[in-house]
Amino acid sequence: MAKQTFMDNLRDFFNNGNKEYVLKRISDGKYDFSKLSSKFRDDKEFMLEAVKYSKNSLAYASEKIINDPEVIMSAIKKHHNALMFASDNLKNDKNFVLEVIKEEGSSLSWASKKLQDDKEIVSKAIQYNVDNLKFASDRLKNDKEFMFQVSSRVSTAFKFASEELKSDKEFIMKAINKNYFNHEILHYISDKLKDDREFMLNICKNEGYCLKYASDRLKDDFNFVKTCIENSSGLAIFQASERLQNNKELLKEASERDPWGRNLLEDNEKKTGFWNDKINDIDKNNTWTDKINSDKASDLER
Repeated sequence: MAKQTFMDNLRDFFNNGNKEYVLKRISDGKYDFSKLSSKFRDDKEFMLEAVKYSKNSLAYASEKIINDPEVIMSAIKKHHNALMFASDNLKNDKNFVLEVIKEEGSSLSWASKKLQDDKEIVSKAIQYNVDNLKFASDRLKNDKEFMFQVSSRVSTAFKFASEELKSDKEFIMKAINKNYFNHEILHYISDKLKDDREFMLNICKNEGYCLKYASDRLKDDFNFVKTCIENSSGLAIFQASERLQNNKELLKEASERDPWGRNLLEDNEKKTGFWNDKINDIDKNNTWTDKINSDKASDLER
């Protein structure tokens, strides 16, 4: 609210019963709500106008007004967090909160604890924005069935899972296997699992790029990275530590395993500075190079 001058206070005093005057002052952001008269605090028509300009009007409204669904919904359409001023009765009214969430999903943060623990309510809220899951109860965030359904649809939802689920190997593997594109949940698993050699190797052997989710220790483990490359994609090397990205043996293995990654490896030379020294050695034994060169020659002959 703008700073009040002596004349402002004087005018407010003499016009405090004038509805049009007070609403104008509210719309200008210059009204001190602590001076709002009792008749306006309980006046639905007045409040329906006042909330268009300021949600703070509700902080001084009567119990009857903050328990009025129409007034609260009107405020929410203008101010996303207006549910905070609603009565406990409305915050716990499932049908009303469902309607509110359709208008503003983040209103879940102001719903009652009971409704924050309601699967239907929470599911509706995250349809609009998965980040609304952070307002759900701890019980739901640790509910395997619920979190599996949510994380299978939107992998980023897993960042709000309980610490227990973030360390649950069986749950994580099930979620990943449910959806091929769901590997991003690995970004949110516990640090302990990211450093679990057996667990991460089981994943990276199938999808080499998942090495990016492993701990720094595993990314710098020669045998671990080599196994990932040998069993998956040569492109896995780009998720390894900088030290191993510069390892000639691993680069040679990566190039042979994934010829389509050859161009990327050549681009990497600009950073490593030694590709030209090793490229000739790789070409000598790289059947893919012979095939590519042969194809180019055939094209020229045509």
